Amino acid sequence: MKHINEEEFINISNSSLSMSEAASKLNMRFSTFKRYAVKFGCYNPNQSGKGIHKKAPKKYELENILNGLHPEYQSYKLKNKLIEAGLKENKCECCGITQ
Repeated sequence: MKHINEEEFINISNSSLSMSEAASKLNMRFSTFKRYAVKFGCYNPNQSGKGIHKKAPKKYELENILNGLHPEYQSYKLKNKLIEAGLKENKCECCGITQ
């Protein structure tokens, strides 16, 4: 491994998208990289999606689903919507046992 100064190490660590990318750029094993990064105070592990906004689930109207406008709509979700709307009872249609 070539000798690298602290300033260059910190710059590469801060400019990389992840710590593993920085270790790869520096041609180091991750465990060695982590030891130096902690020592130099620039170890910033990934935040597991912190700050990433996920899309809200789509809201479909029951009438549109029943009219066939959303054929991809999942059947168990449709069943739950029908139960919530009071159009279906939460029981077996064959034997009538409630769940």
